[in-house]
Amino acid sequence: MFGKRLVFRGMPAILTMAFGQFISIIGSNMTGIGFSIWAFQVTGRATALALIGIGYYVPQIVLSPIAGVLVDRWSRKRVMLLSDTAPALFTVGLIFLYRASALQIWHVFVAVAGIGACNAFQGPAFESSISLMVPKEKYARANGLVAMARNGSGIFGPMLAGALYGFLGLSGILAVDIGTFMFAAITLLLVRIPRPAPTETGADTGASLLQQALFGIRYIFREPSLRALMGIYFIAIVALNFSAVVLNPMILARTGNNALLFGSFQTAASIGAVLGGAILAAWGGPKRNRIGKLLMFISLIGVGYMVMGAGRGFIGWAIGGFAAAFFVSITAGINQSIWQSKVPADIQGRVMAARFTLANWGRPIIMVIAAPLADYVLEPAMRTSSLFAKLFGPVVGTGTGTGMAAMLFISALAVAIVGLSGFGVRSLRQIDERLPDLDHATLEEVRGEATD
Repeated sequence: MFGKRLVFRGMPAILTMAFGQFISIIGSNMTGIGFSIWAFQVTGRATALALIGIGYYVPQIVLSPIAGVLVDRWSRKRVMLLSDTAPALFTVGLIFLYRASALQIWHVFVAVAGIGACNAFQGPAFESSISLMVPKEKYARANGLVAMARNGSGIFGPMLAGALYGFLGLSGILAVDIGTFMFAAITLLLVRIPRPAPTETGADTGASLLQQALFGIRYIFREPSLRALMGIYFIAIVALNFSAVVLNPMILARTGNNALLFGSFQTAASIGAVLGGAILAAWGGPKRNRIGKLLMFISLIGVGYMVMGAGRGFIGWAIGGFAAAFFVSITAGINQSIWQSKVPADIQGRVMAARFTLANWGRPIIMVIAAPLADYVLEPAMRTSSLFAKLFGPVVGTGTGTGMAAMLFISALAVAIVGLSGFGVRSLRQIDERLPDLDHATLEEVRGEATD
């Protein structure tokens, strides 16, 4: 369709895909900021933002195991094309409702749930494609480039949302988002993604769809090192979720709902994430003791969030957000490259989907708990002479939003402790000895055969 010279393979193909994601996520970030501002203006509570987050994550968590099976069965390129175009339909519906002055929180919840269902397919398809496109020594570099593109869009998305929200309104921002979805789909047409070579492990995954859907979870749990790595990540994500739920409403509450400062904070964090991805891409990730460095970076994520919780103004929040996002980007890339190098390519869709489900099944529960806890318990507690206020007032200050800041600080401290605790897990430290790296680059890819 495009001619041989316009079809990319290997690292150029990853760069092309990443650029499509860069443009698409600019639109998604603008929409996310726009909805955060709109929902907080309408309700004034963190609970509304948490409900939107629940609507996004629950379908992904529920559908991911089945999506992983289909990703391994189908063309991964076509799965990504579908998952990039289908969300535009939900966004169109929101535009009509908003322009008709009929948009309500539950409408956003339903649309976000549909987009989350699409992302249940897009995530494992994208992640499991990287290991088929470049040799194992380039996994971390490729993940760093993807992190740069995904997070780089966050630099422009918040700035554009903050600047254009008052000019275009929510419907204008949604229209831009639709265009960016389409752009990401077009870039996928320009790349070749190899099909994975079959393995004995992949052939013995069960006959029924349910058995295959559960295979990724069984695979992780039967490998002690992968089970330990999954466990550390799950605990860290649970703690981080308490921070994530209250972070945006905390900034909005403490800035008087200032869209420009809110967008500027998001931009500072995105710059940190881009720089982290750039360093990982240039560095190529650790060659030795990957787990030790991974655990250290997890702890440093916690430190960054602690700085945000203790921050009394934009400078403190920006420094903490920059640092946390910087280490998140590096940590995610290293973690991703470990899984890509340990898991056979023809089952990576199922295993990557299982990873998402296992890591995030607690996220909706945390959202249900954390937002009301902040709104109805910690915020009022910080306005009294309670023991809680006496303990954390000197750390986070006083006034509106400090209950959420205290929650952020406590959960961030837990993340730092979790990272350090991983050094005591023997099976985790010995992952490279227990599970040697695999190289999924195939002769078929070199010849340009067996590709989508």
